[in-house]
Parts: sequence; C-alpha cells; structure tokens
Amino acid sequence: MLLQEQESRSRTNNISMANSRVSGMKYKSESLKGLGAKYGATLRRRYTKIYLMLKRRRNCPMCGSIRFKREAIGIWKCGKCNYKVAGGAYDL
Repeated sequence: MLLQEQESRSRTNNISMANSRVSGMKYKSESLKGLGAKYGATLRRRYTKIYLMLKRRRNCPMCGSIRFKREAIGIWKCGKCNYKVAGGAYDL
C-alpha cells in the first residue's frame, strides 16, 4: 500500500514538472531585464528600443556578410573584410 502511494506521487510530480517547463518558454520578452523596476516604464521602453536597434545584425555594404558591428560611437566595422564607415551612434 505504501509503495503504491509513493509511485502515484512520483507520477503526479513528474507530470506537473513537465507542464511547468513547457508553459514557461512560450513567449520571448521584448524588454530588457537589467533595469528592474527603476526609471519608469516609458524610459525603459525607449532604452529597449535603442538597445535592440544597436545590437541587431547588419549586413556589410561591401562584402554582404552579417559581421558588421559597431566598433565605437559612430564607427562601424565589418569583421570579415575590415571595411570601416562612419555613421550614427546607434544605427548606421
């Protein structure tokens, strides 16, 4: 009798843990997590928009590779062909 109760408990625990893992990874958040509850919703939204624009993948205008990144404020560089161009601080 005691063995049957333990088996039924372990089965229900496994089912509930499986459901929690699936339900936790349904949607990807569009906001940054580093600011916490500070600074207000409007400023966090503005910061998120600029940060995502800065970090998105870009194609190099010379060779077309996706390794085009910001080297410094206003300087953009391709990691493949070493092409450098001056542009905006957050977006090319």
